[in-house]
Amino acid sequence: MEDYGDVNDWGNRPADAAYYKATSGGPVKVQPDMVQHPPHYTKWAIQPRDFAMANGLKFWQGSALKYIMRAGGKTYDGLSLKESELLDLRKAQEFIEHRIKYVEENK
Repeated sequence: MEDYGDVNDWGNRPADAAYYKATSGGPVKVQPDMVQHPPHYTKWAIQPRDFAMANGLKFWQGSALKYIMRAGGKTYDGLSLKESELLDLRKAQEFIEHRIKYVEENK
């Protein structure tokens, strides 16, 4: 298990901090919150979902952005970091190619 340090290093996360302080009384090794605060997104000043929503991006745009931003930052089970990065880039490519096809056929 990776050492994620003191809960106070995580940033303003009162629910996590309250839980770990109540159960441990101090610094602990904890897993990141992979639903609300996954580390492959929280390294950015603004998460892709927040950027997409604040700027009114369409689903395909937000999805492509998400995969591009996390490429190289998330390792999938059973894959190397390089393989995982390529997988995320291919996912982004799929959303972009699907949009290109739609525009070519419908506009």
